[in-house]
Amino acid sequence: MGGAVAERAATRRTPCRTLLAWAAGLLLVALLAAGLPAATAAEQEALQVVRVIDGKPVAPFQAVGHRLGLRLAAEQPDPDALILELPDGHTLAARAWRVDGLQYVDLVSLATALGLRLDWDPALWGYRLRPRAAPQGQDELTLLPERVYEGLRGPVAQARFTTVEDRGAETSPLPYPAPWHTPSGEAVPQGAPPVEPDQPGEPLHQILGLRVWTDEGRPRVQVEASGPVAHRSLLLANPARLVLDLAPAQLDRSLVELPADQDVILRARASQFEPNVVRVVLDLASPVGYRVARREDSRVIQVELDESVAGYRLWWEGDRLHLGLDVTGRVPLEIRPLREPDRLVVDLHGATVARERYDRPDVEGVRAVRMSQFEPHVVRLVVELEPQARVALPEAAIRWTPEPGGTQAVRAGGVEVVWLNRLEELRVRTAGNWLYLALEAEEPVQLESFQLSGPPRLVFDLPATLLGGELTPAEWTVTLEGAEGQEGRPVTLRLGQFNGGRVRLVVEAQEPLAFQTYTLEGANRMVIAVAPPQVGQRLVVLDPGHGGLDGGAGDEELPEKTVNLEIALALAEILRGRGFQVAMTRSDDTFIPLWERAALANALNADLFVSIHNNSASDPAARGTETYYLPKQPNNLWLAQAVQQELVRTLGRRDRGVKSNNFWVLRDAEVPAILVEVSFLSNPEERALLADPEYRRKAAEAIARGIIQYFARLASGPAQALNQADSAELWQRVMGEPRSESGAQNPR
Repeated sequence: MGGAVAERAATRRTPCRTLLAWAAGLLLVALLAAGLPAATAAEQEALQVVRVIDGKPVAPFQAVGHRLGLRLAAEQPDPDALILELPDGHTLAARAWRVDGLQYVDLVSLATALGLRLDWDPALWGYRLRPRAAPQGQDELTLLPERVYEGLRGPVAQARFTTVEDRGAETSPLPYPAPWHTPSGEAVPQGAPPVEPDQPGEPLHQILGLRVWTDEGRPRVQVEASGPVAHRSLLLANPARLVLDLAPAQLDRSLVELPADQDVILRARASQFEPNVVRVVLDLASPVGYRVARREDSRVIQVELDESVAGYRLWWEGDRLHLGLDVTGRVPLEIRPLREPDRLVVDLHGATVARERYDRPDVEGVRAVRMSQFEPHVVRLVVELEPQARVALPEAAIRWTPEPGGTQAVRAGGVEVVWLNRLEELRVRTAGNWLYLALEAEEPVQLESFQLSGPPRLVFDLPATLLGGELTPAEWTVTLEGAEGQEGRPVTLRLGQFNGGRVRLVVEAQEPLAFQTYTLEGANRMVIAVAPPQVGQRLVVLDPGHGGLDGGAGDEELPEKTVNLEIALALAEILRGRGFQVAMTRSDDTFIPLWERAALANALNADLFVSIHNNSASDPAARGTETYYLPKQPNNLWLAQAVQQELVRTLGRRDRGVKSNNFWVLRDAEVPAILVEVSFLSNPEERALLADPEYRRKAAEAIARGIIQYFARLASGPAQALNQADSAELWQRVMGEPRSESGAQNPR
């Protein structure tokens, strides 16, 4: 090995090693996952133990501690906290309360301390607790509220409901004696409930279930009782909340608060308001119109709420005017043209406007915009155009209904009506000379990018998107690791609202930058990996598979170990001729243990590790080329795809694809790594090809071209979407920490 390689090993750090250092914190999660005792059949059922204290979801430690392999420490000095011992002997503290003789532990602080995910699932009306790397349903503990909410297993079909109240967003002052509606739906005079608590023969009906969810684009709430109940509703302001009283009814146990995890309904609370009245309170983001319906037997009461319209944005893109709608959810639209003067009228059905507006926006061709509550559940937006505006109105009315997977934009003549997305979170991390930007939005992320010079800049645009959460326009600087012997490279980032409906993120440096994007599971998360363009020599470690006593596949005349070595030697020659540094795990017929192969690449801080093999199968008809990777490093998949494509194109053999496999050499590699299976020695045709030096030379050239393509286009565009498991691992390895439980935050 040359002196330059040795010096590189001593001085150069790679982002891969740094990322693994970040991921070391995941060891605790793995320990817990491995240490979870096997659940009995009874334990596999959901634990109905959650209650809310001081606004925090809590559960008895006795119910969850043994499932997590935890035990109480001998000393408990703080009455407001529990000191817990982990299986490895470490301790942690979690906030606690003592109620009814039980120690209740705060689930949020417990999950955070353990590095677990605590996800609220509106479909369950409960929580899912699991290791962060585990997909949903695996190594999972389901925690439901105490038994008061066990009745409603799923939503009741809409066809079985009759609407008895239809109200707009007008709030009522307190005190306000709202009318009661009997089980038959008839409104009775304002005042006391239709049934007094001491009236003989009228039992109090138990509240069995409560469900909050979104159906057909509308927020809905269903409450189920054991018998027919009367109801009354009241919309209040400051803060916005919808009150639903049920009588004659009772709760077996009061539930203080549970999150609803929606844009319209923030929380749901239930309590025994009076001896025979149960009160359900929905905390709202803003007052909205609603409808109350009941099932024929009056045992299920449903509230359907409007979506909230926060506003709009107008901007030009090319020759088309864009109208962005800022709504909590997609609702049916009716778009109509009007003349004298030219106007575009957009009616949003099932919606309530948060604030009526009359604007004269500084947008070419637009004279004025009015947004108002046209009817109780219809918001009307009118865009009045200038007389000479270069905007073509639609020729006829357009009706649009939201559909899963349907179009997200409606073209109305020369106007594009779009639904605005919100960028809720941006995380910034550095690792060596890499910069990672993690984006999370409400809806799937669409990214447009381009490069500018003077100074060099990467520009990332999110069309039809607003800054949401706690994000605000900002500028900040980070430092990437410099080249050998050079100082760090400052990189300036700027985030802002570029125009009415476009978020822009600019990455500016002293030297040109390259990038790659990774769209994660759900498409509303994206990781952008940015790095300086790689110039000068790169170190590639080649690993000819097998060797010595380990002949691999094939036979004595043509053993795999020989074919692998000759391809690797030819590849080393090609790469050195292109300016690469090359190290080899073996350059002759020597046996090298598996653990030493990846260890060499790790010790040298190599740029790449490529293990070269040839395949074999019991079926002699098996043929073709395949390449393996592990999603340990962000670019492993792209590297495998680049090499696989070149091999298939050059050799003309069957494309068996790129696959993930936990091979030892890939698992141990702390640098970008792949394992190549060139062809099948067990296939007579491909064996004859592998015996030909020219074919082996072509294979080496193809692998070299794939490697060069990988470096030339490093982080230059979108990568293939990852599955759920790969997405979770990439997010954790890149970010080095769990997502913030508090949601959106400014970059840091």
